[in-house]
Amino acid sequence: MMANVSVGYEIDSVSSLNATLGYHRYNLTNDGHPTTTMSGGPYGEGFSYGNFMKMKNLNQSFTGSIDYQRFFNTARTHQLTVSYQLTHSPGHNENWSEFDSSNAAIPMDLTDRYSDDHPTTTEHTVQVDYSVPLAPQQILNTGVKYLNRHNRADSKYYLSDVYSEGMSSDYRYRHNIGAAYAEYDAHWGN
Repeated sequence: MMANVSVGYEIDSVSSLNATLGYHRYNLTNDGHPTTTMSGGPYGEGFSYGNFMKMKNLNQSFTGSIDYQRFFNTARTHQLTVSYQLTHSPGHNENWSEFDSSNAAIPMDLTDRYSDDHPTTTEHTVQVDYSVPLAPQQILNTGVKYLNRHNRADSKYYLSDVYSEGMSSDYRYRHNIGAAYAEYDAHWGN
């Protein structure tokens, strides 16, 4: 499912305000009963095992942005643009593995497993761009941008319905980036 709405408003002949809202969502469910066979090398003649597996994933994203633009001349070469964008992307992933009756001769841990993961990303972006003509056919473009991103994932892992703290995690990560640019654009003759 996807949806986007954009609205623009001309404040006057040289100023405008634009806003956009967006939503994106998809669900994925997958299940089956695979059989795995290991043979050769350290496994010798080998062994096989089967399991019922099921996976459910929900991913979605909410986005909103607002932009203000102002022109300072009729040629529209002298301008200021200020932008802000917010993106929030929560998810939910579940995975099940239920192994067929275990054979003691199989050299692997075939304990049933379940995981429940809630990843989330929230991102703020602010940007300011400014362009000014210096002379005919010469423009100076400058700007700054700041990005703040926060990722989090609360992942719980279970073995035979018993919570495993050692295999679970609560992950948090912050990312801050600032940047600036300047560009001189000039044309002479052809």
